[in-house]
Amino acid sequence: MWAYVKMHEDKPRLFGFVDEDERDLFLALQTVAGIGPSHGLALLSGYEPNEIWERIRDQDAKGLARTKGIGPKIAQRACIELKDKALRHIAAAAAPDRPLANSVDDATSALLVLGYTEAQARKATDKAAGSLPADAPLEDLVREALQNT
Repeated sequence: MWAYVKMHEDKPRLFGFVDEDERDLFLALQTVAGIGPSHGLALLSGYEPNEIWERIRDQDAKGLARTKGIGPKIAQRACIELKDKALRHIAAAAAPDRPLANSVDDATSALLVLGYTEAQARKATDKAAGSLPADAPLEDLVREALQNT
């Protein structure tokens, strides 16, 4: 059981979540302008967290707007503002037990600095991570990713 406490007009509000994924998504949704706790809870009650992340990644605002209380503007704003987080979340979920997962994010960032797009960088680093041992240093991961581009 995971919880989050939000102070609202001198009154604490406590929100409980089944797992860390739900809580993390709820907190990410709170960063979007116009989305408050009630909107976050509405989305979580309508979809599983991974399904919400996938809809955001796919820019499926219409799908999110089918949730009671979520209008098309709020859904569109969530898709736009959380797309990068959704891409990172989905990539990390694909390799949850690999210690290399954190290095993949760092290697992706390095490729972004070099001018690659998010999609190109993520594809190259994911491919590189699959071909290297889990304890490979970041430098090897970046080198292998550059060879994959």
